[in-house]
Amino acid sequence: MKLIVAGGAAVLLLVVGPAHAQDGDGTSVSAVAPAANPAPLTPAVAPGGATKKLLKRLTGSWTYKAENAQLAAAITASSDLTYQINALTSSGKLTYMEVSGGTPGQLGGSIPGNGFAFTSGFLADLRSDHPHANIVSNDGPNLLADNTVFVLGQMAYHMANDAGADTNAQADMQSAIDKAYADAKPGEAPDMTAILNQFSDSKMRVEAAAFIQGWNDTVDAAARAKGTPLTPQEAASLLMNLRYRSYFLAAMPKTGETLRFSDDGRIPPDDENLKIMGEALGKSAVADFQ
Repeated sequence: MKLIVAGGAAVLLLVVGPAHAQDGDGTSVSAVAPAANPAPLTPAVAPGGATKKLLKRLTGSWTYKAENAQLAAAITASSDLTYQINALTSSGKLTYMEVSGGTPGQLGGSIPGNGFAFTSGFLADLRSDHPHANIVSNDGPNLLADNTVFVLGQMAYHMANDAGADTNAQADMQSAIDKAYADAKPGEAPDMTAILNQFSDSKMRVEAAAFIQGWNDTVDAAARAKGTPLTPQEAASLLMNLRYRSYFLAAMPKTGETLRFSDDGRIPPDDENLKIMGEALGKSAVADFQ
């Protein structure tokens, strides 16, 4: 996928073939074509027993009814997200979701213990019909991203993985510190810069994996709404209409290492993509949810 800027408008192209050309200003342009005979969508995943109870509480609430319905719809919009929520509810890690008016300084979405907490204003901003600069093309597909699916997928990754990732990162850091002191010359304090950078990189890698899961859930939701996998052009439109697109565009520079996408628009969470996405997140502003 490559971002091309022409005449002040941003156009995102999904690279599927090896052909390249140069446009008038020397920008590299990649040949674009739809994937041939895309594989059918995998069977839909139904909410499990514990998730059904969570959905019933959401849709049965008389306070913040629209916002709770928005969360319930997002959970079932993507089978990938449904599967992730099923794993969390069945294990007891996720027991509730709540919406409130929020307090000054409160994040729009957060993970207090065994729940997901959202402010009503934040959920309003996530709705696809909210006018937050959707990018519409006159000559191509226009897919609005389900931002609620993205946020839930990202938060689901954190709830499922943060505890183990933090334990491993702390253990690795302590081992590195112990080794640094053991290797230091008598009377000299060891340089901790590399150790701290390694710890920071490991935290950004987890954040990258969470963002990638959120994006892949968003792609899955769009594909299921369409009934077939997305084309490269549709995936590009979806990304340009994602509220959090700036984080991904930061990982897609015109030169150097860039995120690699599969034909249907998903981002493989491999080591290379996690490294590139983590570096981009480390240089970006903090998101408005946990």
